[in-house]
Amino acid sequence: MHTETSENFTYWKRPWQKWLVLIAGILQIISLWLNIQEYKDFANVKDRIFSSAAWDTYAVQQSFQCAMNGFIAASFIGVFLIGTLARSQKVARMAESVLLLVLALIWGIVGFVLQIASQSTTKIIWGLLLIVIFSGSIYTFWKGRNS
Repeated sequence: MHTETSENFTYWKRPWQKWLVLIAGILQIISLWLNIQEYKDFANVKDRIFSSAAWDTYAVQQSFQCAMNGFIAASFIGVFLIGTLARSQKVARMAESVLLLVLALIWGIVGFVLQIASQSTTKIIWGLLLIVIFSGSIYTFWKGRNS
């Protein structure tokens, strides 16, 4: 097994990749902010343009979109921080595992708090993503332990 020391370990294959990941995270934060503003704008006039059922559907879909933007932003920012701060491959893999586990827990909680798990289409996507994130955490932890 190959273990790299902190002297020659680099997380990024190319030096510009970390900036690309940071920019992607910032763009997701901007997208989240814009989605929240759109939700607020429609909430102010919902009685004039939406029926009660249509508003409920729109609110769940917008909540899901905001949750996805926040999740993706947290993922990119987390990877940027891990790539910047990790000094060995083992530390990087363990940090990735913890990041995925924290994201899975937050994603699970957000699904119920924002009622994302209440609508059939978003429930399926939410559940599948929760399973994938949690499975990725377990796999990354196992891979990090064995390296």
